[in-house]
Amino acid sequence: MEILKFAAKVVLTGAPVIVCFHDVVGKLSVVTGSSMQPTLNSRDFVFLNCWAARRYQFQHGDVVSYVSPTNPEAHIVKRVVALEGETVRTLSYKNRLVTVPPGHCWVEGDNHARSEDSNCYGPIPVGLIYAKATHILWPPDRLRKLRPITESHRLIQHSQHEDSDDEIDAKFIDEILDMNVDINENENASVHRITFPVHRNR
Repeated sequence: MEILKFAAKVVLTGAPVIVCFHDVVGKLSVVTGSSMQPTLNSRDFVFLNCWAARRYQFQHGDVVSYVSPTNPEAHIVKRVVALEGETVRTLSYKNRLVTVPPGHCWVEGDNHARSEDSNCYGPIPVGLIYAKATHILWPPDRLRKLRPITESHRLIQHSQHEDSDDEIDAKFIDEILDMNVDINENENASVHRITFPVHRNR
């Protein structure tokens, strides 16, 4: 009887600690599916570092775990491709180019052909991300740290798709200076006629 009481105390006092560690620090999770191959295989055990995601500060190439935006019961592992404010060339989304809105990021599986990700439902709120996948812990022959893999070639710099105000002003002035303005004064009236030639390709 005393042993049972002691065991009950251990369970009652230890359970909150385990739950706290699980939710705040990190946990083990098993991978299912092939959307992250070759980085992650089905049945790999990975460590999900919840503490590393607590500030919602992510980098390109991070492998993250989040709650599916289309199914709250599903927990998904993908890689961060683009962050807020960046414009990304999508792979199969309805829009060829997408600018990630504030508080969101663009995530994809490494195995694009088998992945349901931002190319299906768009950028996800970073608030749905609860952990970074940092290590493969099982099987033993796959024990390793997960490294970031970036696709910077798919990110469009601001100057590539949108001119700054200064650039627009400079181009406008250049266009005006290139135009052959012909001002003909009318002797009988104080009227000026300004004619602009058709814009020529340069």
